[in-house]
Amino acid sequence: MNEQQNWEAKTEERDIRYYFEVLTKYAPLIFIITVITTGLAVAITLNMHKVYQGKVLLCIEPQDNSLLDNTRVSDQRAYALRQTQIQMFYSRELIKRTLDTLRTNTLAAFTIPNRRATDSQLVTAFSKKISLKSEMRTDLVWLFVEDEDKKRAAIYANTLAETYIRFNIQSRMRVMHLYYDQLNDSANAKKAELIAEEQALLEYKSTNNFQNISGHIELLNTEIADLQHELQSNQARLDEKDLSETEKYTLKEANGKINRDIATKRAAIVTLDEILKNVKVREMQVESTRSQYRDLLSLVSKFALGSNMENYNVRIVDKAETPTSPIKPNAVNNLIMGLVTGLLLGLGLTFFLEYWDDTLKTPDDVERFIHLPVMGTVPKMLKSNNVQELERIVEFYPKSIITESYQSIRTNILFSSSKPIKTMVITSSAMSEGKTTTASNVAQVMAAAGDKVLLIDADMRRPRVHKIFGLENEGGLSAYLVGMKEIGDLVSKTTMANLDIINAGHTPPVPVELLNSPRLGELIKWAGEHYDRVIIDAPPYMVVTDSAIIAQHTDAALLVANGDRTPRDQVKNCVLSLKKININVLGIILNNVDISRGGYYRYGYTYSYYRSYRAYRSSYKSAYKSAYRSAYRSDEDKKKEVKTAAANPADNRRKALEAYEKMLKEREAAKTEGKENKENEKKS
Repeated sequence: MNEQQNWEAKTEERDIRYYFEVLTKYAPLIFIITVITTGLAVAITLNMHKVYQGKVLLCIEPQDNSLLDNTRVSDQRAYALRQTQIQMFYSRELIKRTLDTLRTNTLAAFTIPNRRATDSQLVTAFSKKISLKSEMRTDLVWLFVEDEDKKRAAIYANTLAETYIRFNIQSRMRVMHLYYDQLNDSANAKKAELIAEEQALLEYKSTNNFQNISGHIELLNTEIADLQHELQSNQARLDEKDLSETEKYTLKEANGKINRDIATKRAAIVTLDEILKNVKVREMQVESTRSQYRDLLSLVSKFALGSNMENYNVRIVDKAETPTSPIKPNAVNNLIMGLVTGLLLGLGLTFFLEYWDDTLKTPDDVERFIHLPVMGTVPKMLKSNNVQELERIVEFYPKSIITESYQSIRTNILFSSSKPIKTMVITSSAMSEGKTTTASNVAQVMAAAGDKVLLIDADMRRPRVHKIFGLENEGGLSAYLVGMKEIGDLVSKTTMANLDIINAGHTPPVPVELLNSPRLGELIKWAGEHYDRVIIDAPPYMVVTDSAIIAQHTDAALLVANGDRTPRDQVKNCVLSLKKININVLGIILNNVDISRGGYYRYGYTYSYYRSYRAYRSSYKSAYKSAYRSAYRSDEDKKKEVKTAAANPADNRRKALEAYEKMLKEREAAKTEGKENKENEKKS
């Protein structure tokens, strides 16, 4: 794949010049849209009601929780608390209280104009008037309330702020009372618990003779010490050798009793120690309960003191004053918004239209997408020129810029091929591309250069060449193809030297059948032998197949594309179709190019060419029918012939052509007879 093919596969490159051309092309559209949006902005601004804004500066500090805990409020927590307080301004309960306060002032009572609204609707409407703005890194908050009356705006803002402070105080007081009641109940419960524990401790001490326990333990320890001393003495006597067995037995019995006494006394000491430990634990529990009770009493005292104080964290720094100027409508902002909106819409629509515009705008587009050279570019005709002047502009205005364009086309045709191009067909992909005008002026510019030129009008559906040169459309190509005329009778002279034409003649019913005649090839061959250049004006290629038949007998074909409307895919398909039947396509002529603009508008195509052809054909419809019926049909076999025609369309077309040929002969005979009658009248 070469570089040119890569261009087709890739997106078209855009540069600054391209965007400038697009903006230049659609500048009127952008201007109109901008004017419309700006005008709408002005109209809306003039029709809008004036809205005033009352504003109050509040200080919302982090809530003091020292009664609940001793932790310091963090910055994040402080921000969350402040935002919570701000959102409280939108609460329906607060707004309802504010409206109740405003009702006491008849002039400032809030209502909805032209409506009897419920309380819920009034609350909703008033909430839409409220807005708040927090100052960065401060505890300051602006409260805004809007209204169409400047005095009411200030009253609404001040009343809402004051109501909020009262509402905040009352809310905190309710919370504090709730905490106070709960703490008081807890303190009473703890007091009862403390009394019960103290009573149980006293009873435990009394039951276990707690006051004498310490002395009893000391006495038991003394007795244990004496018993141990006695035990040691007996043990020493047992070690003596001169003791009798009876004495030894007696000592051992005494030692056993001593050991049992010691064990009993030690068990008693353990029991007494356990009682001491239990007393100590119970005393610690009582002390703990007493400490908790004291703490609860302290909190109860604090809340009792706080409940009588206005402990709140919101205060008014600056009250709202009556505003002097409205905040809405902002004429400057609205105008700027209308202007910017118009520009954005215009630019968006501009590039949207340009994106969908797939016409051939420049010669570079032709070479990039069609892969054919541009034989020339014809500028758009000025409004001061009429169609007839444009069709013969080479003859009438030999020094105009359009004539120079056709001269450039002639030069490009001469040097476009190494083989001389004598016969060429000029066609287009669709109608109204300017092919007839191009063919006429190319023929004129070649004749002006000294070439002997023959211009053949082969568009038998919409013939126009005879009108351009002011000739009658008698005989012509159609008469020659049906065999009524010979080549020598076809050529007509024009007012321009070296330029002859062959007009199309009367419109036949089926031009394709005539063009398939061998006589067409004979005519073009004869023209190539007797003229330096033969230019054939053919119908649009993508509409009918006439051009394909004609091009088979010529050296080359030229395509005319309207630079103001022709889609590139349409031209591309036309070129591919011509190349499939081995037609030498020299190149493309861009016609009707508006040089003053950066691009061309898109144009939609329909079957209007066929409709135009039917308009030409309708004038001869009755003649065809009458000639056909008189020549080939009788009253008896009318039904049979209709069925045959329907069953065999080719035979039907052949008979129609024969009828057309007969009609032309009758008209020619009538014309000759009319001339003879005029001559006889003159002689008589």
